[in-house]
Amino acid sequence: MKIDVHMHITQPLELLTEQLRKTGFDRAYLCSSAVARGELIDSLETAREVMGRVAGVQNQAGDCAVSQINRALAEEIRRYPALLRGFGKVDLFQPDIAAAVGEIAELGLSGIGEIVGIHGNTGRLALVLEAAEARSLPVFLHTDYPVDAGDLKEIAAQAKKYRGTQIILGHMGGDFWMDAVAIARETPNVWLDTSEIVNQVALQVAVNTVPDRVLFSTDFPWDVPESMEARVAALRVSEAVKAAVLGGNAARLFSKQG
Repeated sequence: MKIDVHMHITQPLELLTEQLRKTGFDRAYLCSSAVARGELIDSLETAREVMGRVAGVQNQAGDCAVSQINRALAEEIRRYPALLRGFGKVDLFQPDIAAAVGEIAELGLSGIGEIVGIHGNTGRLALVLEAAEARSLPVFLHTDYPVDAGDLKEIAAQAKKYRGTQIILGHMGGDFWMDAVAIARETPNVWLDTSEIVNQVALQVAVNTVPDRVLFSTDFPWDVPESMEARVAALRVSEAVKAAVLGGNAARLFSKQG
């Protein structure tokens, strides 16, 4: 089985579903997309336009906006029930995080994320992790820039406190991938996402260290399955471990959610 645990919904959605079918993927887990629409970028000018909007977004959408985003995502993925699953958005600054997590579960979504705005705000994760633990929902965190080693250290402390919550470190900590791998080695409820990893060495070290908790992901449309599959194929590990990274680990992680 081949599973991508980190893709973003596209307009139209068929851009994504055709990519999955073309590359033989059995399932994908989608996060919502607001202004970071990679499918719109085809030139330096459009890149500057889209990334300028991304830089200007504040992570304070409020309960109503979050609920609308999650309902829209749930409605879209219902069109492809065998192929697509979803992560529900939670805003770290919204007043009723527990209610938002409850709604995510009621919508039939498979996890919480991608949570952004963590840098300098890791203390706000406690309510998310507590609510996720009660609902048995994995939590996907954006841990690339601007998240740094200090943030990762605080995330590790939270993970050890809420051991019943499965936590995915999106982008494997970015430039701080060694910190992320070390945290995963020491913390059994922490998983590593492969999207936008800094180099092949980082992936090799991660798979050598925690082969049962590395999750294939692309961040599509920002990258494509073919490029990450090539990186997995180039790993100096057994075919069984490659198969685990490509989908076996994800199937185990999401066994309660489907």
